[in-house]
Amino acid sequence: MSRGYAIYSLSGITIIRLTKEPEMKTLKAIIDELAERDLYRARLWDLSKIEFNMSYTDLQAIADYGKKKFLKPNFLAMVVGSDFAFGEIRQFMAHREEGVAAANVFHTEEEALRWLHSKRKEIEV
Repeated sequence: MSRGYAIYSLSGITIIRLTKEPEMKTLKAIIDELAERDLYRARLWDLSKIEFNMSYTDLQAIADYGKKKFLKPNFLAMVVGSDFAFGEIRQFMAHREEGVAAANVFHTEEEALRWLHSKRKEIEV
């Protein structure tokens, strides 16, 4: 049975590819793994193959959870497959503003990777 996601590194960037709609416990498990393995400094969440339809309360909760786990300066790029998901991620990002992460949302992986590579120079990865 597939766990619904894959985590791997590509040129110093951690890629998290979701292949099915995640439950809150799955998102927390991914965040825990990234924090424990110190793989969060430059990361790309690929949400392009899922709807990513979370409630406002869940978006706020997962944003707060990540802020507590990711304590070093970091960069977060999220790739979405629809305008609706783009709007959802913008709501998520509003809750991340007070943390140490700089976040952005993109429609293509190429745009996201370009942005992350430009930002990686600002932190020790």
